[in-house]
Amino acid sequence: MYFFFSRQSPKNEATFYENLVSSNRDFALGESLYKSGKYESAISSYKTALQGVKEPDEKAQILYKISLAYRFDNQPLVAIPLFKEIVANPEYPLTTRAYSVQAMGQAYYSFNDQAITEEIFKDSPYKEMYSKDDTALSYRKLFEYASSFYPLGIPETRIAQWYAQEIVNSSKSGNTSNNESYKNIIRTKLANATTDIARTQTNPDRGSLYIPEILTRKASILGMLSLSGDESLGNPEEAFKKSMDTATGSAVYEAQARYFYALFLAKKYGAERSTEIWDILSNFYATTRYDNTGIVRFIKNEKNNQTGSKENIVMLANLDMKFKNYLIKLGWQF
Repeated sequence: MYFFFSRQSPKNEATFYENLVSSNRDFALGESLYKSGKYESAISSYKTALQGVKEPDEKAQILYKISLAYRFDNQPLVAIPLFKEIVANPEYPLTTRAYSVQAMGQAYYSFNDQAITEEIFKDSPYKEMYSKDDTALSYRKLFEYASSFYPLGIPETRIAQWYAQEIVNSSKSGNTSNNESYKNIIRTKLANATTDIARTQTNPDRGSLYIPEILTRKASILGMLSLSGDESLGNPEEAFKKSMDTATGSAVYEAQARYFYALFLAKKYGAERSTEIWDILSNFYATTRYDNTGIVRFIKNEKNNQTGSKENIVMLANLDMKFKNYLIKLGWQF
């Protein structure tokens, strides 16, 4: 994934990115290597591309790509300080700074590593966002920090998911006094995410690659609200089907959409719709297509309940024996 954003004139994003690729041979080479998954070589090319670059927008873009390449090269603890340097520079585009905060939060959810949380929240302004006993709240505040620069689709839906979970929890406890105000926040966040989809849809910076994830998170939010008895913001099944259709062709986003759709059906209907759940989950164990995706890494690590989602995965295993056997192959014990 690669991005360029213009702080002064978003309409010029595409033109500027194309000019950067055509005028900086080392950056163009870095992009080619990055897309091929050759992150170490890409980093070297990006660093060469930085030499002599003075324009803040260009410099921010290249530094962002270096940081992102470290993250996808399984070196998130190297990437996080680099992302922080981008965020801290007021000369850099607001969208690039927002994407840098987003990337830190996404790294935690991708790797499920407490060391990432410690690295992110160890210094200001991040340590003021940290809640020792509430990791989810800490990351909601981190994504709100991203949105303070620019309301990108992923942070907006991440924030909305936190509030949707609060509504689910309060509906169970009977204390629903905040539900209406929380729903208004969710409505605003989903509208912002829709606007961001429109912004990235035709840009060659490939911010559009995040669209399937944004749609899946939106569907998941609508599903959570449905579980609380409220479908006033949209039909979750229609939203999940749209997210699955949009994700077709990308193993990363297909796996994500299928996991969250199956989980919604399991929570909402249980064994009543087990046949559909089997069909949705079958790609995990009938193929190797998803083996290197973030969602499989998440499922594998969640055997230790690192993010509190173990119960959800066990629910799916109880409805699909083949999925249960798949989990055993990933190191789970039952």
